[in-house]
Amino acid sequence: MKVLTTVPASSDMDLRTIPRLLKNGLMIVGLAALLFVVFSFGWNGEPPTVELE
Repeated sequence: MKVLTTVPASSDMDLRTIPRLLKNGLMIVGLAALLFVVFSFGWNGEPPTVELE
């Protein structure tokens, strides 16, 4: 009979958690960048134009 515990038996992280954390981190960074563009430039239906001068 296998006993289920909340603490994993091994001290290292589960191999599935690293890609999941990476994916969630990239999603958070992408949403933050999108919200920054929308709130700083405003959203009028077209992307903001950037002039390098």
